[in-house]
Amino acid sequence: LLGGSMRAPPPPPRAIPRVIARDANEPIATVTCVALTRVPVRATAGLLGDVRAHGAWPSALAHVKRARKAPDGAHTMILLAVARGEGDAKGEIDALDALAGAVRARCGDGTADDAGAFAYVEVPASAPSTKDEWDEANEMWPVSLVVANPHEVMPVPAATAEEEAYAVRWMTAAVKAAAEATTTSTTIGNCAIIVDPASGEEIARAVDESEMHPLRHAALAAVDYAAKRDVATYPETVGVQAQIDERRAEKLARGVAVVADDDEDDSNDVKKRKRDAGTNGATVTELMGRPYLCTGYDAFLAREPCVMCAMALVHSRLKRVFFAAPNAETGALSGDRAGVRRLHSVRSLNHHYQVFSYDVDEDGLRAIADSTH
Repeated sequence: LLGGSMRAPPPPPRAIPRVIARDANEPIATVTCVALTRVPVRATAGLLGDVRAHGAWPSALAHVKRARKAPDGAHTMILLAVARGEGDAKGEIDALDALAGAVRARCGDGTADDAGAFAYVEVPASAPSTKDEWDEANEMWPVSLVVANPHEVMPVPAATAEEEAYAVRWMTAAVKAAAEATTTSTTIGNCAIIVDPASGEEIARAVDESEMHPLRHAALAAVDYAAKRDVATYPETVGVQAQIDERRAEKLARGVAVVADDDEDDSNDVKKRKRDAGTNGATVTELMGRPYLCTGYDAFLAREPCVMCAMALVHSRLKRVFFAAPNAETGALSGDRAGVRRLHSVRSLNHHYQVFSYDVDEDGLRAIADSTH
């Protein structure tokens, strides 16, 4: 039904991991930057401060170090900015008046006006995640090694036949609902269905209503309906502030108990995990006697969510996100590299869900919508 003949068994969805291992035969992707190539060693620290103060370095290049030793060993090379591709490295920097002024102040007019002092250099576009990748990237330009956590690269267990049937059922329902709600276009819109996998119960569903309001994307509307369902199903019996105070006291008590019970050789990371284990969504749900946001639920969407919707699903603590059709333009979860259109790969987020795509195209969506299953 999904991604192939309606008579053939549907293929399982493709898991989209947070971290993608680069093929050893694949060349390192690069970004062109403008560098000052002959910085006196004595001026390096001051100029680095000036460069950082001039403007924010792209977060996508946070793994790239801003300075390295020049080939002559007597000078330093400093990355000044990402190139705009105008063909004249010095001209690009001269266009940035404040930065050009800082260079002249630190290095002297003679060095700054020497066209040979500026050059285009290639730097690795992505952070290496293995020692081998790091060694290879460092030959190009010094970078930081970001070692993936075990849970980031752990393969997703193969789904059972029952789990696959469950996913196909709700994925099909989302596509059909999206098609039924599409009345003014030949292109199928979007629908999001939130399901409790433990009970198989539908929690909420919504179709795209962004023509009526820019924030009524399918995923956002579904989260809103899930919240309203909780309010109706679990009316407040204790004041909200009282619940907050109770949760805070419980968290503090657990923290004291964990610290007192920890072995002396436990690392800070281990202690943090122990504290977090006592204050995660499931524990808060048990404490409050009601669901905590959408903790543990699955979301099924006809189309890949945008950044806004994907982030809303993060805040809602979804367990898994399934979508039928990827979106190469505005999708936030199916990018080719971690951190580039792959929101769930961002380490700084305080929650990460698993992501699955059925890789269905427009014809596939229509076939699902028109099926009798």
